[in-house]
Amino acid sequence: MPRKSRRRTAEAEPPAERRRRAVLYARLSAADNGLAAGDSLEVQVALLRGYLDGHRDRLEEAAVFRDNGVSGVHFRRPGFQGMMAYLRQGKGDCVVVKDLSRLGRDWVETCALLEEVFPALGVEVRPVNEGGEGMLDRALRCMGHDFYARDLGEKIGSAIAVRRQDGVFWGKKPPYGYAWGEEKHSLRPQPEEAEAVRQLFARRAAGWSVSGLARAAGRRPEVIRRILTDPVYAGYLPLRQSTAPSYRGDRPRPIPPPKRRYVAGQVPALVPDALFGAVWRSFYPDGEGEYPWEER
Repeated sequence: MPRKSRRRTAEAEPPAERRRRAVLYARLSAADNGLAAGDSLEVQVALLRGYLDGHRDRLEEAAVFRDNGVSGVHFRRPGFQGMMAYLRQGKGDCVVVKDLSRLGRDWVETCALLEEVFPALGVEVRPVNEGGEGMLDRALRCMGHDFYARDLGEKIGSAIAVRRQDGVFWGKKPPYGYAWGEEKHSLRPQPEEAEAVRQLFARRAAGWSVSGLARAAGRRPEVIRRILTDPVYAGYLPLRQSTAPSYRGDRPRPIPPPKRRYVAGQVPALVPDALFGAVWRSFYPDGEGEYPWEER
């Protein structure tokens, strides 16, 4: 019997296909970060790794990049920037994400990323929870994510303004002179600090300078000025303190105190309206119009 040719047998076997290097990217927005009942960053990473397990014949994990508590309406994200630098070095063949909104919520920039930047790098994008590979389908998805972010930002800003109008204090910690009350977002006077606040107002009305008050109190002058110009001490809350468009993730743009709108809230006043108004005018003598604490 003639022997089989080893050369012919070797040529008949197809070469093994190289698995593609998958880069995992997970992101949580500031609104989602820290919610115990919601999505978490590691749950998201586990979902992506589960996807790789189902495609282990074609994909292998190359790297993982994370952005925790960062909005998707801009690309100034450490994890995202690190991923892009990694891909530009030619170390990855595809990006695996939970959905396209994890990459970004600005539909114009995200579509450019999907249709121009990634193809130029030879990188494929695989959204685990979304199908559809056409450009139109992706554009529509990106538009939906963008409009969702815009609508959410507007609703959050409006909700905070309504809560303030109802007398709810919206802040990370109570102002000096107050402590948290029994109800959520309510304030109560802190006796020792409240007395110190009243003394600051009385001395300022008597002609003390800010620098003199700062030396006597052992505080920085800017802290003293902030206390003496905060209407919360007369029982008023601003509807808005900033015009920051949370939709775009820009830095806050504070509204100058004389241009803010104030409402009487459920905040206990530490000083009477007349005293606060006199001190207020010492800082803003040219303020236009009357303020709630100056109404007669």
